[in-house]
Amino acid sequence: MIGNYGNRHIMVPAEHMALLPFSAIGLGLTGLFTVPAIVAIVRQTRKGAPRDQFYEDEDGKSSPEAIANFSNRVPKALVLFFSAVGLGTSIATAVLTALNPAREGLFYENWLLSASWCLVSQQATIIWAIHAPVEAHDLGVWTFGSALVTVITAVLQAFDVGDHLRRKNNVALVLRIINVVAALATLFVSISIPRRPEVFFRDQPVDAQRTTTVLSRYTWTWVRQIIDLASKKGDLEERDIPQPDHTIRVDAVMAEWNSHGYTKELIWSILHCYRWRFTLQWSVTIFRCGLGIGPFWTMLQLINLLQERGGGGSPSLLLWGLVILLGVFSLSGEWIDGWVHYYSVAMISQPLKAQLSALVYEKSLRRKNVKAADKPKETEAPPFVVGEEPEEPSDAVPVAESTEEPPSSPDQTGVLKSRQAIVNLVGVDTRRIADFCAIQFFIISSLGKLVVSSGFLIQLLGWIPFIVGMAAWAIVLPFNTYFAKRYVRLSQVLMHVRDDKLAVLNEALLGIRQIKFAALEKQWEKRIMDMRDKELAVTWSMFLGDVVIFGCCVASPILLAAAALASYSLLHGGLTPSIAFVSIGIFNSLEMTLGALPEVLTVGFDTLVSVRRVGEYLKGPEKRKIVSQGPFVAFENATIAWPVDDEVDEEDRFFLRDLNFSFPSGELSVVSGKTGTGKSLILSALIGEVDLVDGKVTVPPTVAPTERHDENAHPGNWILPGSMAYVAQTPWLESASLRDNILFGLPFVESRYNLVLDVCALKKDLHILSDGDKTELGANGINLSGGQKWRISLARAIYSRAEILIMDDIFSAVDAHVGREIFDKCIGGTICEGRTRILATHHFALVQPLTKLFVVLGEGCVLHVGLTSALEEEGILERVKSHEQKGSDQEDCTAGSYIVVSSETSVTETPDDHGEVDGKPAQRDNATDEVAKKFIQDETRETGTVKSHVYLNYMRDCSGRFLWAILALVYIAFEAGNVGRSWWVRIWTGGQGKQHQQTAANVHEEHGHEYGFALQQSTFPAYSGPLVAEANGDLGFYLSIYVALSLGAGLIGTLRFFWGFALSIRGSRVLFNQRLAMDLGMFFTHILMLGGVCVAAALVSPYILPLSAALIILSGAIGKKYLECARPLKRLESTSKSPVFELFNATLSGIPTLRGFQKTDVYIERMYRSLDIWDTVSLYRWNATRWVGFRMALVGTVFTTTVGIVVIVSPQVDAAMAGFTLSFALAFSGTMLMAIRTYTSLELNMNATERVIEYCQLETEPQGGQEPPAAWPTSGRVEVDNLVVGYATDLPPVLKGLSFSVQNNERVGIVGRTGAGKSSLTLAIFRFLEARSGTVTIDGLDISKINLHALRSRLAIIPQDPVLFSGTIRSNLDPFNDRTDDDLREALARVHLVDSAVPTPANGPASAAASTLGLQNTNVFRDLSSAVSESGGNLSQGQRQLLCLARAIVSRPKIMLLDEATSAVDMKTDALIQRSIREEFTGSTLIVIAHRLSTIADFDRVLVLKDGVAAEFGTPKELWEQEGGSIFKDMCEQNGEKEKLRQTVYGEI
Repeated sequence: MIGNYGNRHIMVPAEHMALLPFSAIGLGLTGLFTVPAIVAIVRQTRKGAPRDQFYEDEDGKSSPEAIANFSNRVPKALVLFFSAVGLGTSIATAVLTALNPAREGLFYENWLLSASWCLVSQQATIIWAIHAPVEAHDLGVWTFGSALVTVITAVLQAFDVGDHLRRKNNVALVLRIINVVAALATLFVSISIPRRPEVFFRDQPVDAQRTTTVLSRYTWTWVRQIIDLASKKGDLEERDIPQPDHTIRVDAVMAEWNSHGYTKELIWSILHCYRWRFTLQWSVTIFRCGLGIGPFWTMLQLINLLQERGGGGSPSLLLWGLVILLGVFSLSGEWIDGWVHYYSVAMISQPLKAQLSALVYEKSLRRKNVKAADKPKETEAPPFVVGEEPEEPSDAVPVAESTEEPPSSPDQTGVLKSRQAIVNLVGVDTRRIADFCAIQFFIISSLGKLVVSSGFLIQLLGWIPFIVGMAAWAIVLPFNTYFAKRYVRLSQVLMHVRDDKLAVLNEALLGIRQIKFAALEKQWEKRIMDMRDKELAVTWSMFLGDVVIFGCCVASPILLAAAALASYSLLHGGLTPSIAFVSIGIFNSLEMTLGALPEVLTVGFDTLVSVRRVGEYLKGPEKRKIVSQGPFVAFENATIAWPVDDEVDEEDRFFLRDLNFSFPSGELSVVSGKTGTGKSLILSALIGEVDLVDGKVTVPPTVAPTERHDENAHPGNWILPGSMAYVAQTPWLESASLRDNILFGLPFVESRYNLVLDVCALKKDLHILSDGDKTELGANGINLSGGQKWRISLARAIYSRAEILIMDDIFSAVDAHVGREIFDKCIGGTICEGRTRILATHHFALVQPLTKLFVVLGEGCVLHVGLTSALEEEGILERVKSHEQKGSDQEDCTAGSYIVVSSETSVTETPDDHGEVDGKPAQRDNATDEVAKKFIQDETRETGTVKSHVYLNYMRDCSGRFLWAILALVYIAFEAGNVGRSWWVRIWTGGQGKQHQQTAANVHEEHGHEYGFALQQSTFPAYSGPLVAEANGDLGFYLSIYVALSLGAGLIGTLRFFWGFALSIRGSRVLFNQRLAMDLGMFFTHILMLGGVCVAAALVSPYILPLSAALIILSGAIGKKYLECARPLKRLESTSKSPVFELFNATLSGIPTLRGFQKTDVYIERMYRSLDIWDTVSLYRWNATRWVGFRMALVGTVFTTTVGIVVIVSPQVDAAMAGFTLSFALAFSGTMLMAIRTYTSLELNMNATERVIEYCQLETEPQGGQEPPAAWPTSGRVEVDNLVVGYATDLPPVLKGLSFSVQNNERVGIVGRTGAGKSSLTLAIFRFLEARSGTVTIDGLDISKINLHALRSRLAIIPQDPVLFSGTIRSNLDPFNDRTDDDLREALARVHLVDSAVPTPANGPASAAASTLGLQNTNVFRDLSSAVSESGGNLSQGQRQLLCLARAIVSRPKIMLLDEATSAVDMKTDALIQRSIREEFTGSTLIVIAHRLSTIADFDRVLVLKDGVAAEFGTPKELWEQEGGSIFKDMCEQNGEKEKLRQTVYGEI
């Protein structure tokens, strides 16, 4: 080829001319990359904008200090400097070439390169001039592209003329080297420009990944700050984790999701929302698949060159280039893999998890608040009678088969019914979807590799061997397809079973108090374990199918390789080293690809089930707006019913029909009626929590929550017209301080706050509580008494800005005097003046003086409604009052006749004390400098390495050492087979197979390992060795041995998978963790693989061993650093998700209150914050994994490149030995990385076991003691002698030497003020509190020496807060099926839930307590199989109390304690029940803690407690007549019903 250089014509080699178009393309690309820089400088020049003194973007706002500390001048200057060096050296080279073109012959190419350097220098100059940091950072990325093109051009030119320059040894070689170095320096410095100053969100720094440089971001170096902090501290706290940036911040991702307005199926919505991200990720993944052929192509060329070279000779420049290219391909592939993983998590998985979690939470706030229970099936077993499941996994298969068909509808899955199932949507389903999105690209990767590898194999082997191999592979597809479908079906069943299991667990936790009171621990444990056995049975059945899928995946690549190689050998008469070596490498790569694909697909099948579950929930019915705007709170010809999700027969629903009245504005209205007549339904309708069948419900208009601006509220604008506050029948409290529960997000106005405390009778409680109003309340106020919870709920409503107050039976849990005080000061006081008050109550006599409108319900409609004055004139009011009076005459149950000072009162007994309470504001609430004690302690977590005893405990629970020893032997055999099969292939190459046939026994276990225990990272497994067979060699012998070893390895690998899972099942029966045996196996596998690599290297090249040792030490140091961060991050992730589920559970239980107060937006924001913390911690854990992965790739690249250099410079290494050595070298990186990852995974997953074991080691109640006689207690005599009891060793006693006795069959009432010790006495009798000193004896036996289960099972208690369990009426009355239906119906009749007549539909309406409606409404208690929903949510508070009382009547205990068990029941029914108690329990000892004095006024004796001691004890008459007065008499006199109580005490009525 002739080149024209000036006026001379020089002959130029053709290969030089090939660089010309490439150099021209490089210049064009560089020019294209320069355009953004020119645009940026022109824009800045036009604006003439000075440097910004502030910075803010979508992630947050920078501070002045951060801006002052920010500087990008150094990297800018370096870019400018190195680009100038590159420009100078390139011009110098071009000038030298122009002066003597014959020496190189790259005249045009050199000047094109110089032109490229001019453009790079121009970009560097513009970057220096740009003020905006983000713009300078982005231009640096364009400069990186220009520098990359330039460095490739420079390297190719240097490579092209390298031999010539090296021989001449002139200055041009030095200039080109400097030019390449300058290009590389520009390349890295241009992406070392920081993007922005540090920004802050919520006053905390934001994650630095979008703040740091490109180089730091995409090598995950920015994570080092957290890694170093964890290493330094040995732990991480929540405050150490930065705030998330906008890419995963919940409010940002939710705004993006909502902007699309999705209404389609969830899966299509996800695909549409992330379509561009999926497109980018899948495009890069496909590119990675093409790049994956690079190492094979390089290896092919390398072996061919070595084979051509033969022995001896120095390596050529091409060999050096191939070795370097091999390292470049390896590092590039690893980096792209890391980036795809990072992108999957950071840009798809975590944002999607945040979106779906928030969507489910927001949906739960919009859904109908359905409390109806499903009708039980005829075949349904009672809650405690669950079929026995097999103990061993193998026996569990039939159970799973019987449940193989999944539920046919969402309702059957429990998604819409159980509160726990809803929480599972976030805890299980959403996490599963997010986890799958983190690995879904493996499907694209696997298919892409299959296509690309197939194309390369076709080029390498030809069409016929490839088709033969694919046909062999296709043999197993039908089996794979069948069992995959079966897996999907069983996965649906498993999710259903898990929902049921978690629902039972949640219900047990909610009712644990009642379970322990009734000594039902064993029965509930059996119920839970039955559910667990059912789960394990389905899991086992799924696993057996998975084993088949696994075996198919192992067999597929084996058949593919064996068939293809055999057909090629037969067609061509033998195999060349390059063909054999590269073919086996590709087959092994396909083996890993096809091995990983089914694992990902099975996860995908599970994910599809979860997507459907979440989608069904999100499509569920929402609460419709049934409340219209109007001038008054009113019903207009309305028919209402409790909400349901589906079509329900009218006979199964409770209706209130033809409601047509309005509540007067600014006045008190009262809704009354018998228990179960629909009072709560009326109130719920006003806040929109019912189904409006017909008519209208109107309320006055009010401002929207977003326009209230509560933070600006002050006394002058406090009340918002039309706004509502709701006090539910069951009090709902937050896990926050008492003050925060009252404020409920409103600003603290001290004068109003103190007034609310006063009128709600809470000031005395603040003095009793250890931290005053800063006392932290447990979940739903678990550390408060019932009355305290009621009064705090009322205080929240009174403090609110609501004009309309809707209150449901606020007097039931407080005594008469406190009730009167609340009514006078609060309901009728100045703080409620002008506010519309709508109150449901049984206590009409108390509220009548101020009641404007009176509504009486009954028989499914309004019996009476009207102004109180009008009803009084018509005589209706007298009839209603006489109805209540009748009950009062029988049992003195009117509103004025309960205890003045009970466990819920705030009133003191002396004028001095009273003056102290009323005359002073609560002192503790102003003590802002005091730090309140936390009732809910922060979740603890271990630090450092998981302790060895945790591993030992787990291995012991997996059936001991023997089975683990067998598993270890299988793993050892597996790795021995790895090395042995590799050596066999080498022997095959040398034709020395006969003397080494015995070494092939355990060769091919690799297949099973790759699928069952890891997604292998190495490009070539260790056994990929060179293969040469002469045409006349014994091809059949070697090939048959190879196939036999492969099939045997597949069987051993499948056995290993099976054995590991079987051990997991065994361990999970104790520790509920099915992954740990698999994790242990994974770690053990990679440790053995690493040893195998070293052993094989020693057999081939001892020079590799020192390098291996050094790099193993370096890798260990990197891994140690990673582990020091990964452990605390995993533990922190475990604790950071707890607030999410705590808030979710609290929200689900308080939805009516939240919607009634219109606080849903506040709670959504709170959930967003909790999700942000959880997601950020999770993302940092993934990023730490990427940090260690990239560094392991660097170590592996160094190892691979060094080994390649050793191979090419060692003349004794032939082609076969080179392939063998390099295959192990390439396996080193992946093996080391996977060893670190699997150990980390083991540690992190063992953390769950650590937490379980830690929980199991908590102090438990002493279960020992003597067994009492079978008939004990026979008489029911109770003696308490000098009893001292405290709640904790560091707290003062609450009972301080209490002494009293209860005789046989005696009825004793207990009264006393808050803190007197009444509840503590109950706990002491049941031994929830152990006595510090003193004794409690029952029938002469000291209860402290009696077996705890025996003690509690012989006593009975009916708490004020009724506890029911999901199931049926029968299962709640008689959980063990010991009683006949007649016995149960008689008990229901005794508590007046059904008529005493034979329970048939012809009997008409039930008694006062039943939810009946004549012909319309059915009494659910008539049918013992009627469903009871979770916690009895489908029954009213009064009905739940009565059902608990009926349960006690069924058991007929000798000693019974009652804690005001009928406080929520109407007066007449209560009077009848009290009579039933007297009649039914004549042979029992009754100890009653009462609020209504009438309940205990005619008891045998009354115990008055004060400060933990017995202040008074005697008959009511004795205490009444006591000289000098008595506390009991003072109570009666202050009651307001003195005369009636006196008549009761003296037996006159």
